[in-house]
Amino acid sequence: MTEPATASHDTTHIPARFLAALAITPLLRSLIIQHAVESDEPWRTACPHCAAPVGLLRAPSLRPFLPAARCGACGERVGPPPYSVEIVTLVVAGLLAVSVPLAELPAYAWWAGCAVALGFIDAAVHRLPDRLTLPSAAGFLLLIAPVALLNDRTDDLLRSGASGIGLAIVFACIAVISRSWLGFGDVKYGLAIGAVTGWFGWFAVLIALFLASFLAALYGIALIVARRATLKSHIPQGPFLAAGALLVVLMVGLGS
Repeated sequence: MTEPATASHDTTHIPARFLAALAITPLLRSLIIQHAVESDEPWRTACPHCAAPVGLLRAPSLRPFLPAARCGACGERVGPPPYSVEIVTLVVAGLLAVSVPLAELPAYAWWAGCAVALGFIDAAVHRLPDRLTLPSAAGFLLLIAPVALLNDRTDDLLRSGASGIGLAIVFACIAVISRSWLGFGDVKYGLAIGAVTGWFGWFAVLIALFLASFLAALYGIALIVARRATLKSHIPQGPFLAAGALLVVLMVGLGS
């Protein structure tokens, strides 16, 4: 892996970063509720229990997007389990706060926000929507580009983009051969996973893939032991790809 050339981490504003992460959780819950539907269904715009409008700009109240995750009209649970999005978001924010330099933080925060939403969606319906996977990669590259240009890291930027494209191509080949392992949502998500890890080096991409595969295998074995899955069961790869990439970011950050 290449050694990051940016300034050391600024830890003086970590509480503010936690508050900022917590502030975006209603938006993340809204994205998850809207997109956690089967591929043959339209995006969700109403509560599945009472048909009351949901969406930050449509719901009669903010209750569906607060930690308790209850519909503002009928009081039934909507979307991910209570407090789950908030806990995951704060954990990810904490890991980024101690591992990512301040200049790179906006790019990685953008990617991480998309990763949290995509992880919950994939876990719920085994789907990674284009509306989040493609902006995840594009947003990261756009936000990291000024860092590269101002710090003479254009090689890192080019490698980041090339890693995203290369990983997507590899995933596409795997998806064609074995749809039971990777779907075409994973192919497009490969653009973001390759970009965020390729920023550090080609080897970082391989380490992220190894960690993702290892974690997915452990999860699959646990499900089989618990008799909740078989060898032919499909395991959503999105959460594990994101976890592998995040672990690489943490290792590089703590080692720099």
